[in-house]
Amino acid sequence: MFWENEDTVSEKIEEQIRDSQTYKIHDGLLYHYANYDTLWKILGSDSFFARNIRFSNDANEYMTGKSVIERFVKSDTRFDEGNKRNIFQQEIQNNPMMYFMVCFCEDGDLLSQWRGYAKDGVSIGLDFRGGYKKQNNIERHVEHFCVVNNKKFQDANKENKGRFNCKYYLDDTNTSIAFVQMPYKVQYISKKDRKMANDILSKLYDSGEYEDCRDAAEKLIKYIPFLKDKSFEEEKEHRLIFDMEYLGVSRANSDYVCSKKVEYLEQDGIKKPYINVEFGRAKNKLSDVSNVCVGNDVLDLKDVLGKINNTVIYEDKKRKGIYIGEGKNQEDIMVEIEKLIEAPEVSERLREKVKIWCEGHLPIREIMVGPSKKQHDIKESLDFYKKTVYWMKYIEIKESKIPLRD
Repeated sequence: MFWENEDTVSEKIEEQIRDSQTYKIHDGLLYHYANYDTLWKILGSDSFFARNIRFSNDANEYMTGKSVIERFVKSDTRFDEGNKRNIFQQEIQNNPMMYFMVCFCEDGDLLSQWRGYAKDGVSIGLDFRGGYKKQNNIERHVEHFCVVNNKKFQDANKENKGRFNCKYYLDDTNTSIAFVQMPYKVQYISKKDRKMANDILSKLYDSGEYEDCRDAAEKLIKYIPFLKDKSFEEEKEHRLIFDMEYLGVSRANSDYVCSKKVEYLEQDGIKKPYINVEFGRAKNKLSDVSNVCVGNDVLDLKDVLGKINNTVIYEDKKRKGIYIGEGKNQEDIMVEIEKLIEAPEVSERLREKVKIWCEGHLPIREIMVGPSKKQHDIKESLDFYKKTVYWMKYIEIKESKIPLRD
């Protein structure tokens, strides 16, 4: 959980290498299950709604991780006895309260997920493998996310002009709250098997160098959201976690920033906190597109696309498709690319391979419509809708293969 700056990409890669036995990345699509109302909110806003961990559908899971960490700290002689009470009362109790998460599953058509999280809903398949790679190692990999200001703040500042953008920035310094992060796989812990939990946490502890007990405890505490009861192992869950605890130079400043980022959704008389998270970098979204990437399956198009003005065309043999860099003129670039590939010198076979993806938008590659009486109608609706939103145009809409049970 790193803030974005010039050093965080390297730090994130080092973390993944150092803690690779604990923090694991999936080499494939990950699926976010949602009901129809949430689906349309996600597509309409082009963002995730990350819920506070204490108010998620599985709020008790926070207690699973909390108790595992507490037991480990109590039993491990490397923690100073005098600091244990402070670790329990301050760090373990308070810090995870500001974790916000989005959950994913490796399987996009899983009956337990349809029943538990998306009855008459969908699973949204996303590809998080488009970020930084080194030595072709999938675990050396990052993505960028920005936290959007809440609607109240945006509405109050919508008249601001110039460089100030009230959707992302809190002042005229053009500094946004941005994360360098990836979804990590959940570790499933049996309540009876303390050895398994201790082995995991020992490996995590041993991978770091610490100034004191509190520093070591903070590293372990950050793993609380990735601990879940073994009875849910079928889900093969991954979680994207955003730590909103320290956002500024002081506690008062952090509280100010957080108040401009957190929204509330009322359910059953309880206002549940969440944050709105966009894919990509705010500064790039407000500029023109600077580059276009050509994947391995359409490398023959590189010379054709070289005709696009003011962009750098480069190739990446580890990806498939065409990727337009972030920018406010993305749609114009996409239209120009589609015109170029219609040229007579481009074969029909090559043209049929082309899929164009737009960086800075949710990396949705497919949407699976769950079992319901309206399944086919929903699929047709999504097929039509995606044609009207340029960055969604090449998303594949599928139907669940699980039969409907009345």
